[in-house]
Amino acid sequence: MPASPSSSHYKDLLHGNYISSPVYDHLFKLIIIGESGVGKTCITLRFTDESFKSNFTHTLGVDFKIKTLEIHGKRVKLQIWDTAGQERFHAVTTSHYKHAHGVVLVYDITNFNSFSNIRKWLRNVEEFGREGAHLILVGNKLDKEAEREVTHNGGFQLAEDLGMSFLEVSAKDSRNIDVCFTLLVENILKKNPDDLKILNDIQNLATVKKRSKQSSCNSICTSSS
Repeated sequence: MPASPSSSHYKDLLHGNYISSPVYDHLFKLIIIGESGVGKTCITLRFTDESFKSNFTHTLGVDFKIKTLEIHGKRVKLQIWDTAGQERFHAVTTSHYKHAHGVVLVYDITNFNSFSNIRKWLRNVEEFGREGAHLILVGNKLDKEAEREVTHNGGFQLAEDLGMSFLEVSAKDSRNIDVCFTLLVENILKKNPDDLKILNDIQNLATVKKRSKQSSCNSICTSSS
């Protein structure tokens, strides 16, 4: 059963331990999907840059940001892919589903239509996504409570029916933004030990190859000088 956690519940996990070091234990790709205008870019920017812009152009195709954080003593580097919600970008955005470890499905609590289309977005994940990817349903614009069209219980019930976690957030005032990504990453870390081992082996191999290449270059440069 999906939980509806509060910020305080994950306070001990966050500790403000967001870091910019290039050294990391895990690398995960996350994608953010949902209807146009639900606040996907705002959520991304609030989490990665701690900023909020109310006026900007809609995402064209896909964009991505990098964020490194620390959870349970592990440094986790995130590639966060912000996708366009318009149908004309469908082929471009779905091509990025394949290797995503986690998916954030976003709707606008003041727009019932964005909520009713969540199942459509989930079908895209099931068709084009990575088997075993972890999902979280997110209702954005919690700061607009007076304009709410989707109840909290409605969101929670849908998440329960679909077997995923659920959270309401506000990109504008940052409520539950960090908790959202921490919860998703925690689930990935918890349930994919085999995938994490393979991923670490690939990362280590890439590091060895990079160092070997640099060493070879240094040897050539030294011998030719």
